[in-house]
Amino acid sequence: MPEFTYYLSIGSNIENRISRIRSCLPFLSDCGFELKDVSGVYETRPLNDLSSYPFLNLCVKAKSSLEPQSALLILKRIERIFGRHDTYTKRRRHSERPLDIDLVLSEEVEVKTDRVILPHPDFNNRSFVVFPLYEILDRKSHYFDLVSQSYLRFKLKDPLGIKMFLRKDLFW
Repeated sequence: MPEFTYYLSIGSNIENRISRIRSCLPFLSDCGFELKDVSGVYETRPLNDLSSYPFLNLCVKAKSSLEPQSALLILKRIERIFGRHDTYTKRRRHSERPLDIDLVLSEEVEVKTDRVILPHPDFNNRSFVVFPLYEILDRKSHYFDLVSQSYLRFKLKDPLGIKMFLRKDLFW
């Protein structure tokens, strides 16, 4: 059975943001994701919607025997457990979310289907993914140069105003 290394982005911007994010980690472990590393927590303004609450985001490195399609289905189930429903995404893109979990990268496979695209097509254009990912991405990863370049670009200018909310050693 193959094993995959996944990098996940997890975020929330509705009440008890840090509690929701922290509480979802055991669900990941129980559902076949062996957590290997967790970044610090970052806060940003939401994409394309300055009127809603700020997001908290982090990234997780996890090992799993789940194929990408199965992994995505499980992540969407966990989102629903934490109160995310299709009405959130159907109302408008980038709206408030109790919990948002994205499959960002896999070291072993690239996928492009109707449901799963790996690597995530916009991951390097989102500071809320790049900053936490930069913390935990293996420096030998073939994605490291791209992430490093994006990190430096966002250090110079970030439209979402990213800031550290909780250091890794205080969160995990």
